[in-house]
Amino acid sequence: MGRRPAPPTIWRISAAGGAIGLVITIGGSYGLNWTWTGFTQNGSLWDWLHLLLLPIVLGALPLWIRTHRAESVPWRLALATVFTALVVLVIGGYGLDWTWTGFAGNRLWDWLHLLILPVVVGLSPLWFGRDQRARLGRRRRLALGALGAGLGLALVGGYGLGWTWTGFAGNRLWDWLDLLLVPVVIPLAFGWLAVQIGEERAAAAAAPADTAPVRPDQGPAEQEPRPEPQAATPPG
Repeated sequence: MGRRPAPPTIWRISAAGGAIGLVITIGGSYGLNWTWTGFTQNGSLWDWLHLLLLPIVLGALPLWIRTHRAESVPWRLALATVFTALVVLVIGGYGLDWTWTGFAGNRLWDWLHLLILPVVVGLSPLWFGRDQRARLGRRRRLALGALGAGLGLALVGGYGLGWTWTGFAGNRLWDWLDLLLVPVVIPLAFGWLAVQIGEERAAAAAAPADTAPVRPDQGPAEQEPRPEPQAATPPG
């Protein structure tokens, strides 16, 4: 019998097969008019972002956790490149009539639906990492304060000043709960739980092992006493 492939090998084969299948499907949809795929009806960049943004973040997250300390500069360059590309696309989509982006007509409310879950998931190790909390505490408070102030300003403008670009008018408490409950509460809850489990494990590992181990079938009162050292008897 041959040896079974290791789990990492299986994952690589599965990922490669999925990527090849996606490329074939895209080629057939746009080149051979495979209408059953529905790709041509959802061909804008906006549609592809809705489909792929969260899986890309989830796929990159383990790699970032393993390599961000040793390769911080490449990660910073990658993030800067992504941010710059997004700014260029937003300018082109809204100001230069790049219709292929699909951005025109989407307001701040739609962008929140697109970005909030991937952003929260991607930043969860940064917010909840035990080694990051002390070092990034002040930055975290400033970032949260800036986001809160910006959202508050947009709420005032959207509901009270008629800022139609926010898309907030007409959305009520139920809509906000639908927007925020899953993307924010659940990832934050799981991140907090992961931190608590990590701290408990670290505390258990650092605790001094000065007690004798207890067998599963033995209560504290049934532990065998340790033999006491006996004084040596002098020779007769």
